[in-house]
Amino acid sequence: MEKLLTIKQVSEWLQVSPSLVYKWVHYDFVPYVKLGNFLRFRESDLVIWLKRRSHKGRESLKVQINP
Repeated sequence: MEKLLTIKQVSEWLQVSPSLVYKWVHYDFVPYVKLGNFLRFRESDLVIWLKRRSHKGRESLKVQINP
């Protein structure tokens, strides 16, 4: 079975504050598991969530200068 992460572990992994993770949970923005009064997170769910939220940058930036 996959290890479940705590709020503190998720906040450290994502480099955000624990209060922000709590807000994300409150608004169902991030996938989580509720076990009684405890919130836990599957790392695999978070990786999928991050991949869906990531944006690819442009391959090149064409700058046109009109004289």
